[in-house]
Amino acid sequence: MAITTEWMGKIAAIIAIALFFLVMTAIHKGLLVQSSARSIVQNFHTTNNFFATRADFNDPALAKQELQTLAGVLTQLNGTTVQDVNDLAATLPNVARLLDAGKGDVDIAKQMQGVAGTLQGSASSLHRIAGGAEGSVSTVNNSLAAAINLVGQLNAQLAITEQKLSVLPATGR
Repeated sequence: MAITTEWMGKIAAIIAIALFFLVMTAIHKGLLVQSSARSIVQNFHTTNNFFATRADFNDPALAKQELQTLAGVLTQLNGTTVQDVNDLAATLPNVARLLDAGKGDVDIAKQMQGVAGTLQGSASSLHRIAGGAEGSVSTVNNSLAAAINLVGQLNAQLAITEQKLSVLPATGR
């Protein structure tokens, strides 16, 4: 049981390390998305500045120049948006792996909780057995002390009997 708990602990540690790397990767991707979002906001500010002054459609050359500038900004904005979407799409598998790994950790924690309950029950049983064994050993110890005392008394009586018999003449058998 202890070996199982030890291995489950090792597995949980390995999963925790993997989760750490996944979290770090997700944070990195999040920072990339945050940077792209800032770029988009900056592009929106730039785009809004183009509309701060109204196009003068009475001057077709100026209107054409402003439309070309606007088309360039919109092309840049489109490229930045595509990069942001790609960065966000790249983070989704990491988030899914983090979620799956987290579920595995929860499952392992639940299993370890069951193992801990079993170990606690086993420890209680061992404690009861040890208490019973202590009582049995105490009883045997008391019985042995009484037996040793009786053997001592028997030896004393045999010594007395031998002493009494020593005065009798030996028979030649």
